[in-house]
This record gives sequence, C-alpha cells and structure tokens, in this order.
Amino acid sequence: MNIEQIYREESGRILATLIRLLGDLDLAEDAVQEAFAAALAAWPKTGAPANPRAWLVSAGRNKAVDLLRRRALLESKRPTMTVLFPRISAETVGQFLYMYETAVSYMGGLLEINTYDQPAVQL
Repeated sequence: MNIEQIYREESGRILATLIRLLGDLDLAEDAVQEAFAAALAAWPKTGAPANPRAWLVSAGRNKAVDLLRRRALLESKRPTMTVLFPRISAETVGQFLYMYETAVSYMGGLLEINTYDQPAVQL
C-alpha cells in the first residue's frame, strides 16, 4: 500500500483517534498532517511498517506532544506584565500609563534603542 492510498483510507480513523487522545480538533489535525509528512520522509527509506495506521497514530501523538512542549516553552519565554487594579479611575489609569512608560523606557535602555523612535520600538 502506498502513502496516498493509506491517506485516503485511514486518515479519518487516524484523525478520530488523535482527537480522542488529545481532546483538541485543531491539534489533532496538525498532528495528522505532521505524521503523514514524517511518513513521506521515512517510509521511502525504511519501507512502510506492518501496521501503518498504528505508526501514524503514534507519530501524530508524538508530534502533538512536541508541538505542545514548543508552545509552552515559547509562552514561558514571552515577557509579561500583569497589572490588577481594584477599581478603574483617572488616577489608576495615570498610574498604569506611568508604569507602562517606565517599562518601555527601561526596555529601550536594555536594548539600546531610543524608545521615542517609533519604528525602532515596533521592531
């Protein structure tokens, strides 16, 4: 059986299995595509496995785990600043703007850019 035939016959079952395992349709769809891409790269060299559906489900699950880990790593590295105010007023808005301007100025100093230079700040 070639990969095209396996895709036509098994992709629906593989997708359903990955949806059940992962609980996320979008992630499962991405995982199916990644699994078939991996099959296209590996199978011409090693030959198709005895149970291609199981191989693709396993590869899809592994690709999904890799994708989730990559997303978590990117999220953890993104700088964040959360500000909670008990009540919004003109004073709290002013405090927030002061904190924001201070943070932007500080980051500009760290990155050695002029924070009043709009194109440089957007980069």
